[in-house]
Amino acid sequence: MHCELRQSLTVVSADFGLVADPYVVSAVDVDGLFRFKAVVFGASSQVEYVKLYTYYQTGRQAVLLHEVKYSPPPGAAANWLFGEQRVYSPELGRELIVACGWKAGQP
Repeated sequence: MHCELRQSLTVVSADFGLVADPYVVSAVDVDGLFRFKAVVFGASSQVEYVKLYTYYQTGRQAVLLHEVKYSPPPGAAANWLFGEQRVYSPELGRELIVACGWKAGQP
């Protein structure tokens, strides 16, 4: 899965592969303010679900702001786009824009 993460003038591209253990996926830092991870869960090239997590990085810890779960679309061979999501920080209303998609045949 490929994701583009935009915060102000910072753009981070991140790729996430299919995993059998969702706890091994690391979050990606976005400008020191946000952390993001996509868990593409499944086995043998079959996706069971995708979960997207967005965290806000405070001075002490990362705080979960947004979590969403997607089930695969009918016809596993289809491309799978998640649209654009906007998440706002609790301090100063900073915005993170997330756009992710899965192309058929990705590992």
